[in-house]
Amino acid sequence: MIHCVCNNINTAKVDEAAHAGACRPKDVLAHHGKAFNCGQCKGSIAERLSCHANRGLILAVSSRQDIALIAAE
Repeated sequence: MIHCVCNNINTAKVDEAAHAGACRPKDVLAHHGKAFNCGQCKGSIAERLSCHANRGLILAVSSRQDIALIAAE
């Protein structure tokens, strides 16, 4: 899916930037050496980034639960 038409930023590019530590839409564009033009993509990119943040939180909680279970054994 294309998130930013002006800069040709698609889902794969948003994911790549997120894995590199991007937390905000402007971080995604900066990761790719771009800057906002019209800004209509901010919401779409932010939504995709929130998916990454939620996955990270779920993984962190799962890891802590696994460690607690191992320690309890």
